[in-house]
Amino acid sequence: MGWLDRILGREGDQSSNQSPQNHRAAELVFEPAGPMEIARCPGAEALIHLERLQSEGRDAGFTTVLLGTDDDIEMLKECRDCREGDTTEWIGRANELDVDAWLAQRLAESSEAEESGAGDGDWPAEAPASGEISSHRDPLTLEPYPVVCLARIPTTHSWEVPIHTGMGDWNECPDASVLAAFARRWQLRYGAEIVSATHDVLEFTVSDPPTTREAALELAREQYLLCADIVDQGHGSIAHLAAALQNSNYWYFWWD
Repeated sequence: MGWLDRILGREGDQSSNQSPQNHRAAELVFEPAGPMEIARCPGAEALIHLERLQSEGRDAGFTTVLLGTDDDIEMLKECRDCREGDTTEWIGRANELDVDAWLAQRLAESSEAEESGAGDGDWPAEAPASGEISSHRDPLTLEPYPVVCLARIPTTHSWEVPIHTGMGDWNECPDASVLAAFARRWQLRYGAEIVSATHDVLEFTVSDPPTTREAALELAREQYLLCADIVDQGHGSIAHLAAALQNSNYWYFWWD
């Protein structure tokens, strides 16, 4: 069973195999776009193409992710063009970053985080929905976009994706080296892989999520310090976020 089946809850549903076979016949045309290659497809077909291309990429030396719409592509390009240093330098920064020290500094600098540190909120009576990959959909209508972009990135390490695309370093969104460092940490600890990276959203599939309440709370506190909006404008409390993370194969981050 592939990651798409796990995310969409299609265990053993043989009827779901009909659509992928049809979509595999459609060839995507990739074109150079800075440090990566980009292809466009209907939003309704995006996840089918994504799963196939990710499987192919493991042997071909690339990672495929959803990049959202052409507007996302343009904003990522603007961020990338304003950045100093090449890809190798930024990957080096990510590898050298002490994530625990970064978290401690973030906590010390954030009065809101310090105030919330003593209380994570009440654990919900029922586990909230963990969600599913959504960058191919309009967040207001929930309908697939007419056209979305897929990026083929020259690395087998999905944690490097923010660096190659140029994501981050605006408002409260950390720069690409920080995003990559956290993604690398979570890949090692939880089997987390980036599958979508628009200008303001990161989405992961997760093969080894936290299974206990304590582990989920620890992870939720980390995620809140990296991306407060997923709590302040989303789950409402760290405990609610932790309940969504427990045993979930999907993570979502969004910066306002």
